Amino acid sequence: MGGAGREHDTPPPSPFRGDDGERSPSPDELLVDDDGLVLEEVATLDDGSPPDDEDDEEDAAMAEELPEDVSRLTLAGHTGSAFCCALSPAGGALAASGGEDDCARVWRTDTGALQLTTDGHRDSVAHVAFSADGRLLATGDMAGLVQVYQLPAGPKVWDFDIGSDLTWLGWHSATAALLAGTQDGAGWMWRVPRGDTRTLAGHGSAWTAAALLPDGARLLAGYEDGSARLFQLRSGETLHQFGGALAHSAAVSCAAAQPAGVLVATASLDGWLRLYSAASGKLLGALDCAPDTPAAAAGDAEEDGAGPRSVEAAAFGVSDPGLLATATVGGVLTVWDVTTQRPRHRLTGLAGLSGLRWAPAAARLFAGCLDGAVLQLDARSSRLECRLTSAPCGVLQIDVSDDGRQLLAAMDDGKLRLFDVTEPEPT
Repeated sequence: MGGAGREHDTPPPSPFRGDDGERSPSPDELLVDDDGLVLEEVATLDDGSPPDDEDDEEDAAMAEELPEDVSRLTLAGHTGSAFCCALSPAGGALAASGGEDDCARVWRTDTGALQLTTDGHRDSVAHVAFSADGRLLATGDMAGLVQVYQLPAGPKVWDFDIGSDLTWLGWHSATAALLAGTQDGAGWMWRVPRGDTRTLAGHGSAWTAAALLPDGARLLAGYEDGSARLFQLRSGETLHQFGGALAHSAAVSCAAAQPAGVLVATASLDGWLRLYSAASGKLLGALDCAPDTPAAAAGDAEEDGAGPRSVEAAAFGVSDPGLLATATVGGVLTVWDVTTQRPRHRLTGLAGLSGLRWAPAAARLFAGCLDGAVLQLDARSSRLECRLTSAPCGVLQIDVSDDGRQLLAAMDDGKLRLFDVTEPEPT
């Protein structure tokens, strides 16, 4: 999610990591988790170690708490968190990731063999993206260095130092044109590897999210001040400005475009999603994505302003563009009927949600959770088809292959998990 810039070499905050300099508790202290729950009382025994039977009981309890690992492959290599991931076009033969260790990696998804490890990045790699033909991989770090590699194993064919924190990166859907947004509010377009450059004018607010429309001719950009703009890419002209009464009251956190290109949407840290006509620029509706969730109390929000109402992901259905899904940090997942602008289903009480992906050819929805699970749902009935589990650490981003058969999760422990997506058994 976009937002205010962070200091270089400082990754996004993780809800599952303690302070690096945490001291050992004294014998009379209580060990308390991040939610303030007492986990155990630390006591000192005469011989300095617990009895063997207590060790056995604790090991058994820990084993019971660990989730079943149903992933097909675990791709290890990053030190620190793995922030982002992507599967290559045409079936997902390659998996890419970027992490806290200032590098990106590429693996084969059939064997798990490591194909490429990048160098040259000077900050956490928060963006990886495959070109539409699958021949190139773009990697971007938080400090603004963008690199492009030939696949499957290199070499590097192009790079560009923007000189401002990078907040969004993506390829054009049909050509070797790379698009980016930055903390200073500017948008960038490059023809790779030639390097021809064009910019999209900002207005003094950080670029925080974007979505390319299906026609490949227009781009929706969202900003930290809650506004958005629809650009004509060929000319760089602003077609529509969504500011003032049309804007959010907080930073735009995600953007989406309907597959037919008729509607576009922005969602925000304020908990609302706004629907616009791509043709007229008219505001068509405002949807409350977390109606029963209070805003974060002063001092409780994350560094970028995110609180429990924050919308972390929004996506129109692929096979059914009349559906729209939203997911919040506070664990509310809603499937909306776009025509009526009413919730078709709403699931609450979930672990914090970090991402959404639709299956390409079915009304099936995947949601990444900060408790380490990925939920597979039937979006028409809201039935939970299965939970894809692997490790008790946060899922930070997910991607689904374009044939719908594989799901990749980037996780807070620095590893990627690859899951086979199967059809649920009939009920």
